[in-house]
Amino acid sequence: MADRAIVGGDVIGTDDFTRFLICPVCSAPLTQVATTLRCPQTHSFDIAREGYINLLLAKRKQPATVGDTKEMLQARRRFLERGYYQPLLEIMCKQVCESLDNIPGGRVAALPDCVVEVGCGDGYYIGQVQHFLNNQLKPRHVCCFGVDISKEAVKQAVKRYPAAHFIVADVKRKLFFASGSVQVLLNIFAPRQATEFGRVLARRGRLLVVIPGPDHLSNLRANFNLIGIEDNKQQRVSAQLAEIFHLTGEQHLAYDLTLTGEALFDLIQMTPNYWHLSEDTRNRLSTIESVVTQASFTILQFSRS
Repeated sequence: MADRAIVGGDVIGTDDFTRFLICPVCSAPLTQVATTLRCPQTHSFDIAREGYINLLLAKRKQPATVGDTKEMLQARRRFLERGYYQPLLEIMCKQVCESLDNIPGGRVAALPDCVVEVGCGDGYYIGQVQHFLNNQLKPRHVCCFGVDISKEAVKQAVKRYPAAHFIVADVKRKLFFASGSVQVLLNIFAPRQATEFGRVLARRGRLLVVIPGPDHLSNLRANFNLIGIEDNKQQRVSAQLAEIFHLTGEQHLAYDLTLTGEALFDLIQMTPNYWHLSEDTRNRLSTIESVVTQASFTILQFSRS
């Protein structure tokens, strides 16, 4: 009988999730022994008490804070829980479900599918996707993974979304999933690397990339000197991935947001703008009661060339 342990809050069999993972040191398959993941070369990685897996290599020095700060994570949690990006979440859930349903030839029912979000933060999107899939695809089993370099973010994700699995790793380097093991790969406002995306994605899998539309929060960017959106971003993303992927579809989403002063501050604080807020900007934000802006997103669907 396979070892069983509490991972991500659920008691699950080893083959339900380790079949997708590889060793960060030698790329051999990982298997679970009690609360440790091991490869045939005896490299081992502990499953944290909270339930996440840390695959950051100890020899690689990391600064005290990597990824989002605790303040940024808290701001993002408050903002997202108010439902401001709920329309985007609903589209992502439906597109992931449709992607799994449209895999030619179907999947073997006894084997789980794999959905991975690269740069998941505190797990808001992948956690909700797992919940949606559990309700929509029963009895089909889907393993959802969130990967982020921020240990603090992953700790928060595990607490809120126990049905999904979360890994601490540097998504700008190697993705520790077996080649061709992932059916759907999500990249939502996160770094992209075409080579690794192409390696882990199944031959007929799908990559979903979410980027801000050109008008996303445009009046806020102008009024508060926020970081701008690069010109022709969609074309640049497509070009970045073009060697391995081809664009198969795109969807645009835009709607008005009415933000309270507190929500506005959280919105700005949860993004890289956090690092550039001047004292003058902070003072101006504290005096605003409400503001109307536009949310604008582009969802790009890619398949392997």
